Formats: sequence, structure tokens, C-alpha cells
Amino acid sequence: MLKAIARRAVWENEGTQHILVRYLTTAVDRATYNLADTIELLNLVEGRKPAGIGDLLARIPGWQEALRQQVDVASGSKPFFNEDIRMLHGGGRDQRGQDDVRVSTKQRELEFLGRLQRILMP
Repeated sequence: MLKAIARRAVWENEGTQHILVRYLTTAVDRATYNLADTIELLNLVEGRKPAGIGDLLARIPGWQEALRQQVDVASGSKPFFNEDIRMLHGGGRDQRGQDDVRVSTKQRELEFLGRLQRILMP
């Protein structure tokens, strides 16, 4: 699988090659290599198109902050726009289900960005 990831066209650019090389070298040296994280790195580089390691590291804090806000908003109860509807749902005891799958996906992405940042930092 790693060979298939390394053959992707996104790594043909010298800047993105350095991201992959540093990630793999450091992750293996620290014994923290994880195939799932490598796939997430591929998705991130293909989707967000960083120019190189410096660009990626500069953008990670903004992505982390946005994800934290999304997790906070999704974890809280959804607002009611009508008081009668709120009372029908139990008033202060909101019985509506939360979107746990979406929250956990965002949380995993946030955790991945933290691991990636630690691995890529010089």
C-alpha cells in the first residue's frame, strides 16, 4: 500500500516529495509510522495542495482551530428557533441525538494534524 501511495502523481512536485520523505523518515525513526496516517497525509496533500513542508506547517494551526470550532459546535446542542418546539423536545432536557459520527471524524482529523505537525517539525 505504501508503494501505491508513493507512486501517486501528487508527489512528483519537489515540495510535496520533501513532505513525504520527511514524514516517512521521521515516523520510522521515532517508531510512530502508521499506514492510516500515511493515507490521511496523501488525502491532505491531494486535497489542500501545500507547496512544501513550510507551507504545510504554516497552514496546520489554522486548520486545527477550524476543526476545534467545528467539534465544539457539533458537540453542543442545536438551537431551537421556536420556544414551543423547544418545549416539545423536553425544554432544557433536549432529547435530540447528536451527530457523533461527524464529531468523531473531525476529532480524528484534528488528532492527525497534531501528529503530523510533531513529525514534520524540524
